[in-house]
Amino acid sequence: NLVQSHRSRIPESERMAASDQYVAKAVEYIEKNYAGFISVEDIARSLKINRSYLSTLFSRYLGMSPREFIIRFRMDKACELLKNHNLSVGDVARSVGYEDPFQFSKTFRKTIGVSPTDYRR
Repeated sequence: NLVQSHRSRIPESERMAASDQYVAKAVEYIEKNYAGFISVEDIARSLKINRSYLSTLFSRYLGMSPREFIIRFRMDKACELLKNHNLSVGDVARSVGYEDPFQFSKTFRKTIGVSPTDYRR
């Protein structure tokens, strides 16, 4: 799981550095809001920090940008949802924050390497 694998990289102590806390809180924000529209600016604003500082922290701790993390998180969720054959690809797309199923499919293929339909098989 993307979040769990990255959480292990974020030190879990009572006195986490502010930068560690920002990343942890940003990941938590993404976990709670991935199904809707999320911008990196929204996340930074919610943490009361600068967008570029948030991007720097993500690169340092997680090895990717906040935008990349959001996409990977959504695609991980989509993979879970695609196991439910009662949901259409469009339903899965909307469930992970994509209004346009074609954009979802394009992003899924680019991230996972196969189309949502092929992944489901």
